[in-house]
Parts: sequence; structure tokens; C-alpha cells
Amino acid sequence: MPRRPCLRCGALELDGVCPRCGPYLAPSTRERNRTPKYRRALRARAGDRCERCGAAGVPLVIHHKTPAWAGGATVFENLELICERCHNDSHANGH
Repeated sequence: MPRRPCLRCGALELDGVCPRCGPYLAPSTRERNRTPKYRRALRARAGDRCERCGAAGVPLVIHHKTPAWAGGATVFENLELICERCHNDSHANGH
């Protein structure tokens, strides 16, 4: 795949993912579409660890930092890859 400059910052993309901005993914507030491209980019950012507690070797889930019900969009900057424990804690605290 040819390397292209990122439309946002100009850095060269690798496999469609900017090393600075993450993947270019169309914002969506209606669809909560978590494609394999999102998951690959989040895994690369997180290093296969929970982005909250740092746990490794556990199942990870994609979570909205600002909930979709509160207007949080499904965009790279609003998503995090977290373990089930952190995900459950987050929802128990109203997020």
C-alpha cells in the first residue's frame, strides 16, 4: 500500500493510519460502527494493554470516553481500548 500524507497533519500514513492522528475515520454519531480498522489503530496506540490500568494479556473492549448517549462521537479521539474490569467500573460510575 502506498504511503500518503495525512490530511490533518501531513505525516506519512502507514496502512491508512497516521502515526500522529490515528486512522482517518469518518465521524459518526448515529452509527457506532467499530470496524477492524478502528480496533487495529486502537491496539497500536494502546500496545495491546488496557489504556486505563495497563493490564496486558486480557480481553480488551472498545469504549467511548464520552458516552454516545451524551453526544460522544465514534471517532478515534473519543475511543479507548480497556479491559473488562475497567469497562465495568466505568459503567458503574455512570459513563
